[in-house]
Amino acid sequence: EEDEEDEGSIGEDSENSSVHLPSNGTDEQIESDFNPEKLREYEAMKLKYFFAVAEFAKPEFADVAYREVDGLELEHSSSSLDLRAIPSADIDNILKGREMRDECALVPSNYEPPDFIVKALQLSNVKCTWEEGDYNRQSKL
Repeated sequence: EEDEEDEGSIGEDSENSSVHLPSNGTDEQIESDFNPEKLREYEAMKLKYFFAVAEFAKPEFADVAYREVDGLELEHSSSSLDLRAIPSADIDNILKGREMRDECALVPSNYEPPDFIVKALQLSNVKCTWEEGDYNRQSKL
């Protein structure tokens, strides 16, 4: 039997959820309902929406990549890479119906990766980034 007050869930619109803020409460009420740990959990969950498939010419190359990269932190995200081997027979089924967001066969020589920081997991003062815009886009405008 599931507990109706599942404190581990995020984004549920229930009266008991710590993330839910009263719609017509005072600033003091809203501030007292704020739960920084729930916000940290929410920000961390946003990082789990994407996955990548890397293909290697030889199994030995994939093995080296796995040993060297699995578990490494991605930039300043406080999120480590979790590598998995996908049997070649399953790749088509996994990718079926999914739109590829990005593809890269060769990294350009002038490529500079973005400085990726998840402040909610790095800093003690938590701030919701739900409505934050794209920093690179804003800086170019």
